[in-house]
Amino acid sequence: MQGRILFLLSILIGLYSYLIFFLGVFGLLNELSVFISLLSFAFLFSILILRPIRLSLSFLRANMLIWTLLFLSALVNLIGVLGPELSFDALWYHLTLPKIYIETESIKFIPGGLLYYSAMPRLIDLLYVPALMFGNEIYAKLIHFLFGLGTAFLTYRIASLYVNKKLSLLAALVFYSNLAVGWLSITAYIDLGRALFAALAIYFFLLYYKKKDYKYLIFSAVAMGFETSSKLIGFSTLLSVALVLLMFDQKNITVRVKRTFLVVLSSILVGSPWFIFSYINTRNPIYPFFTDVYPPDFSFSMLNPLIFMQEMLNLFLFSSDPISPIYIIVLPLIFLVYKKAPKEFKILVLISAMSLLLWYFIPKNNARFIVAYLPVFSVISVYLLKSLKDVKLEKFLFAVIYFIVGLNILYRGAANLKYIPTILGYESKEEFLIKNLNFDYGDYIDVGNKVSNIVGKEKVLVYGIHNLYYIDFPFVHESYAKKDKEYKYILSRGKLSLKNKYEIIYHEGLTNTYLYEKN
Repeated sequence: MQGRILFLLSILIGLYSYLIFFLGVFGLLNELSVFISLLSFAFLFSILILRPIRLSLSFLRANMLIWTLLFLSALVNLIGVLGPELSFDALWYHLTLPKIYIETESIKFIPGGLLYYSAMPRLIDLLYVPALMFGNEIYAKLIHFLFGLGTAFLTYRIASLYVNKKLSLLAALVFYSNLAVGWLSITAYIDLGRALFAALAIYFFLLYYKKKDYKYLIFSAVAMGFETSSKLIGFSTLLSVALVLLMFDQKNITVRVKRTFLVVLSSILVGSPWFIFSYINTRNPIYPFFTDVYPPDFSFSMLNPLIFMQEMLNLFLFSSDPISPIYIIVLPLIFLVYKKAPKEFKILVLISAMSLLLWYFIPKNNARFIVAYLPVFSVISVYLLKSLKDVKLEKFLFAVIYFIVGLNILYRGAANLKYIPTILGYESKEEFLIKNLNFDYGDYIDVGNKVSNIVGKEKVLVYGIHNLYYIDFPFVHESYAKKDKEYKYILSRGKLSLKNKYEIIYHEGLTNTYLYEKN
């Protein structure tokens, strides 16, 4: 029953995003239509979520130390959620695109060299439309934060297929205490939304093998469709599951091929509105892959196992928000367990191995691209702990895990301390942003609302500013502005050579921006 409820919840999230999409495509993205749809879906969502919460009270009765650490992790992350957005990609397009959609009451591809991601699937980003329409970026960050908690719960559910409640809760803690997860939880990115759908897909896939019920395979395919609609590299989950289906399903190869084809087709159909949208606008259904914007960067040196090991060490130890070393610490145990492990566990191991390989060959790979598979890594880790026969070694590894989790909580807590003065009202939002935005790296705010007061409702042509989210006056960026149109005002980072047509009427030294007015 709970699997069906989780499926309905995922359907509800996906359908609501698609409703926003079609409202935008048809130019109906206004406050009335979004408000009515939001109320309707919130009502349905609240009805569905009551039963899983009631069924999962056992989640709270597990080991109190683990539960306390989970609570502290969530509390530390919530502090970061309640402060203004600082993350680069959120200010670049995750929030800027929904803001533009709201202003234009439509969803269109934005050409040019800045907002080219507008052609890519944006299932999670569209959930930020009502957040920004009726609130601000903090509401969008809260949505992403909730996706992180939801993925932790799904990690618990996946682990419960293999281990007891205490270890299942530990798996959720191992996932949620990752520095990469903690950082993503305080941003308006989309990676935790993708992680939730990936975890759902794998959970349903395991239920399919456990219960021999074909409907769970369809549930898994739909969840993978929503994952690829959230982030194109979600195709890696689909590819991994398809390969496992071909390897482990029915003995009859014909049945295996048919089921694999149906899963792939169902998943692609779920994401097809975005693929069609991208093809119509760019002639490439998976834009910007295989273009100059996002070219393949494969080289034969990548086949060198030493290079692969170096990338793995960078991923788990040396990235800016690294993946937890817990996975590396327990990994050697897999050689003692794998041969006698049940088929369902071997499936998890294979999905993990394939996801690592696919991550390795993704252009511009980084730690957050692997976050979608951390639930699986976490479940494997606790299963390996359960399989230990040496009590002393087991206690030692538990102590190491708690130590690493505690360090991660302290690290994220220290990183989020800067938000507290703003949250408590001792520091204004503008003061906070002036101290923490990187104006040399593309960020911008209108200090003192000086530009807004000068230009009023007049649209401003913007040059040289990369991250546009905090612009609060009407604007059009140079990358997609019509070349034959002239504007009364031009805002640029640094001086422009505009001859005698425009004169400088305002200069802001902090952001190094100049406001020009047409003569």
